[in-house]
Amino acid sequence: AANRFRAFTTELARNNGNETWRRNYDCGGWCAPSSISLDSQDEVYLAGTFERSIKMDSVNLNSSGQAAFFLARLRASNGAVNWAKTFGGNGYDSGISVEATAEDSLYVAATVTDTLNFGGAALVPGEGKNALGLAKFDRAGAHQWSEQYVGGSGTGTGGGYGGDSYVTLSPSGDLLLNGWFMDGITVNETQYKSGGSWDSIL
Repeated sequence: AANRFRAFTTELARNNGNETWRRNYDCGGWCAPSSISLDSQDEVYLAGTFERSIKMDSVNLNSSGQAAFFLARLRASNGAVNWAKTFGGNGYDSGISVEATAEDSLYVAATVTDTLNFGGAALVPGEGKNALGLAKFDRAGAHQWSEQYVGGSGTGTGGGYGGDSYVTLSPSGDLLLNGWFMDGITVNETQYKSGGSWDSIL
């Protein structure tokens, strides 16, 4: 039987809501684009999560674990895929948010549950932990830097959890990152403790 999961991106005319273009993506399991952003040339950037595989035009992406996330650039004129990349380890890694800047840099926020490499040093939350992952790319998809903020306490053997993060820009151009965590989370060597079961962070 044909797989029933399919994702899409569409452009709608602002004066009447009519569809001007549409792109469908066939998925090997559950899949969902979760964030969309535009650069200074109106090119479209898409982030999301998929299980097993996703086909974006002629680009085939595969997950090496339970789920992976994708980052793609689409042409402004018709939504055709310019490039697409996937990131993920052996766990359930999900791409939550993408934000393009006026200088055409890209910031991506993700949930990291296993060893994950954006293109620099591997991000490893530790056993039983998740992390908020944050990375910067140029408009060609080249990695600039990446960082993780690990949920939980101890040395990587606790049951802490951090995930589902979103990134945007402040009026000054600095990054705003929010998410939620369980037990505690470490940001730039500062540890924040949960007041109960689940907490949020900005």
